[in-house]
Amino acid sequence: MNLNTSMIELFNGTYNTIWEVIETDDDGNELEVDYDFKNLMQSILEAYQEGETQIVKDLEVNFIKSIHFTGFWSPREYNFATDQLDFTLEIDRELMLKELAKLIDSKDFKQFLKDNYSSRDGFMSFTANNYQDLYQDIIDESKHQDQAISALINFIRPEDNSINLDTYEYWSSNGYMDLDYKIVNEEN
Repeated sequence: MNLNTSMIELFNGTYNTIWEVIETDDDGNELEVDYDFKNLMQSILEAYQEGETQIVKDLEVNFIKSIHFTGFWSPREYNFATDQLDFTLEIDRELMLKELAKLIDSKDFKQFLKDNYSSRDGFMSFTANNYQDLYQDIIDESKHQDQAISALINFIRPEDNSINLDTYEYWSSNGYMDLDYKIVNEEN
């Protein structure tokens, strides 16, 4: 199954987030750095690729067998979207359907779907906002199956998972995954 981080938030993009290359002088003052943005995104992708096994564990969703990060996308402007990582999930369908069946009478799941996937001003949802429609999208393998499975994963996984932060810390402590950047000399 092909998904991206706009469907399951594992990466929050680079615009006004922690994902910045930061260098400081001896006094702790932040220095301006220059790099190619595509190379930045590639280095972030590499950090996620190296952490794939741990990310599956951190998601704590028993029907996800593996995850593989495959690429990235960035918007031309950040008005309505942010950077995304593409990934594929290998899912145990039988286990997924068992997890879904456990939620048929869950008031929390019903409220989660209503709160997060109901269309409203400024947001048009393509994900079912009720159990029955979500179930049908998954069972029928409809064109909205990926959104339905994403909603299920978003409900099951821990709210406080730190995948984004843990991967950032790994990335930044490993030389930004060999990102080629230079410090801009402000004196010239």
